[in-house]
Amino acid sequence: MVKIEQHGENIRNVRAQTVEIHPGITKIVVTYGGGDGGEAELLMLDQLNVDTWRFRLPASAKPELATAVFVDGELIVTVPKASPSFTLIPSRKHGNLAAIKLNNPWLVRRTENRRVSSVVRAYKVIVEHEGKTTELEVEPDETILSKALDVGMSVPYDCKLGVCMTCPAKLLSGNVDQSEGMLSDDVVDRGYALLCAAYPRSDCHIRVIPEEELLSLQLATADD
Repeated sequence: MVKIEQHGENIRNVRAQTVEIHPGITKIVVTYGGGDGGEAELLMLDQLNVDTWRFRLPASAKPELATAVFVDGELIVTVPKASPSFTLIPSRKHGNLAAIKLNNPWLVRRTENRRVSSVVRAYKVIVEHEGKTTELEVEPDETILSKALDVGMSVPYDCKLGVCMTCPAKLLSGNVDQSEGMLSDDVVDRGYALLCAAYPRSDCHIRVIPEEELLSLQLATADD
C-alpha cells in the first residue's frame, strides 16, 4: 500500500494502491470516501486544495516503480529510483489533465517550444490500423490522435499526454513533432511515435502497433 502523506484537507479516507500493468510500469489507483458503507470514488486533481502531494512507497515497490507510475484521477508521474518518496507538482498546461514531470530525462530532454509556421496548411496523414488504411487531413497544431478520434477511428489511447504509451505507432514516412511525448531519443530515432503527441510536420504514413512492442523497446533503452 502507498502511504499518502499530504492531500487536500477536505478529502477524507484517501487510499492509494499499486497495480503493475506492465513490467516496470505500475499504476497507482487513488480513491477517497467509502466510509459508512459508501462506495469509494476516484480522486480528481481539481478536488485538491493544495498544490503538492507527497507519496511514500514501500521498499518492496521501489524496483517496479522506477520507470513510471500512472495515477488514476488525472495524475501521471515518473518516479526517481533513489528515494522511497516523491512529490507531485501539478502542471495545468493540458487543461483538465495534469502531467506531473519530475527529474526524468525522457520528459526534459527537449525543452524548446513547438513552433508552428504562420502559414498553416493541413498535412495528409495515412494511418494504418487493424488492416485498414485511413487518410486524414491533420493541421500542424493538432495531434494525429485527436484527428483520428474526430473522424471516428477506434485507435487505442488513454492519457492523451504522451506518457502512458497506449497509442504507439511506427512512422513509415514523413516527419512529426513529438517533443511533448515521453519517448526516449533512441526510440524516436527508430521511427516510433505516440499518436497523442504526434504533430505532423509533413505528409506522412504511420502504422498503429501493439503497445507491448513499444514498451519493450522503451524499457530496454531506459536500462542502457
